[in-house]
Amino acid sequence: VNRMWNAQEQRFNIGTKEDGATISTEASGLDAQLWPVLAAPEGSCAWTRALDWVEKNHRFAEGYGFSRNPDGIWTEGSAQAAATLVARKGAAPEALWQLLASQRADNGLYYATPSTRISTGLAIGPDSTGADFYYYRWPHLGATAWIALAATGFNPFTGKTTAAGAIPSCPT
Repeated sequence: VNRMWNAQEQRFNIGTKEDGATISTEASGLDAQLWPVLAAPEGSCAWTRALDWVEKNHRFAEGYGFSRNPDGIWTEGSAQAAATLVARKGAAPEALWQLLASQRADNGLYYATPSTRISTGLAIGPDSTGADFYYYRWPHLGATAWIALAATGFNPFTGKTTAAGAIPSCPT
């Protein structure tokens, strides 16, 4: 994780290129920005600057998209952002909670996206000839689980719950 921290851009690189060694600096995945911030020990504030990167590069309307300059909202990632904001800043914006609530399907799960389809900007596998990994407006377990985690303030990386009104661990 330390190797993926891009101190110059104050964000995390998404991983490596096909050779498994060269760091990929072009793409940005929302979860690659948020999960290290959630996993970092309390009082570890340097990585929280990635939240500024998220706001500038992954924001889409009231939520967040998977890739840099997204073409739509990724519900699962928007819930991950809510969970991260709760854990690191003590709260997430009401508009984000309203967006997440609006994605509930009739079967109780939450849709992967409010759009018909959004792109991740990534290839689905080694035989892909381009960015063919998409999310569709289908009920999605991952989106549902992250909304539940965010709503309860439970951080799956630390096993701790952020109490309502808790003092953020890093200055804003």
